Amino acid sequence: MRTFENWKQLLDKRAAQENLEPFPEATQVFLWQELKHKTAQSVEAIWKWLETGEKTNLELSVNGIAYSTDNLQSEFGMAYLPAVLTWDWIVREPEPAIQALERNRTAHQLKRE
Repeated sequence: MRTFENWKQLLDKRAAQENLEPFPEATQVFLWQELKHKTAQSVEAIWKWLETGEKTNLELSVNGIAYSTDNLQSEFGMAYLPAVLTWDWIVREPEPAIQALERNRTAHQLKRE
């Protein structure tokens, strides 16, 4: 059942299984509340990941440029959950999301060098 209590338990379990920092309770609450504003694809991908550990690669193209959760993870060093949330942002607000990504791409590349 998809309740807030279930959400919290699954976030804690997934964080432990993937060696991620535990999600603070305020973050758990915020993410739970934000789910209602996300696309159905994003919500289902997040629940699938929480429940099974399987990471759905979400894809889209904006102005001929492909964006995917796999790409966001590899190019920007994102964990899966931030990659899904960023992908969702690109779907809903492509221009500001892509501008922010491009700014962060430069910062990420400098950090890796």
